[in-house]
Amino acid sequence: MANHMTTGIVEELFERLYVLRAQVFHGAATRGSKLNRANLRNGAELLSKLLPAMIAIMLVAGPEVDWGEVCFPPVTE
Repeated sequence: MANHMTTGIVEELFERLYVLRAQVFHGAATRGSKLNRANLRNGAELLSKLLPAMIAIMLVAGPEVDWGEVCFPPVTE
């Protein structure tokens, strides 16, 4: 049961981070605005802690792990 709860919490966390990303990139958190600043600071702090760990996990796992398709593969000419 704890594993199911952890999965749900992580899914909710990433959903909320995605909403913050959308607000930044689609104008709901513009420069000079005080709207969502606390949420953006918390999200940035959380990502600064999570990303190094996620990258380390991926590097340790190595290239043999199938991480799925790249959403936007590089264009080769």
